[in-house]
Amino acid sequence: MVIADVFDREAIFASIHKAQPEVVIHQLTSLSQRNFSDHSRIRIEGTRNIVDASLATGVEQIIAQSISWAYEAGEEPATEETPLDLKALEPRRRTIEGICSLEKAVAEIPNHVILRYGMLYGQGTWHDTNGYMAEEIRQGRVSLNVQSE
Repeated sequence: MVIADVFDREAIFASIHKAQPEVVIHQLTSLSQRNFSDHSRIRIEGTRNIVDASLATGVEQIIAQSISWAYEAGEEPATEETPLDLKALEPRRRTIEGICSLEKAVAEIPNHVILRYGMLYGQGTWHDTNGYMAEEIRQGRVSLNVQSE
């Protein structure tokens, strides 16, 4: 395991070069701090640093975390061919731009896997009755648009 600042390009290059990994697993987030600006920056700048250092070191495999709820709206369940919501309004647009940047960079590694995670529910998650999203709803910062048929 290596600990380095993903925004410190030289440190990332040095760390990956020193470790000589066969596979890089990119699971970096800033979600625990709820800093969505940093989270987008990790996806854009941090991923670029990881991919560039991996390519320079000869790494041929990478696994990276993405999200599944970034697709364009539609009537049917999304598939791998469903485009991302590039016309989204802010702040969602910044999230989508970060996802696009991450996925495009990761795809430069010959053998890549992009895991589009969904939402996590249950005790201890943001969606717990005492979690972040529940509090956002209680404070009126999230509207619940419930549509009936």
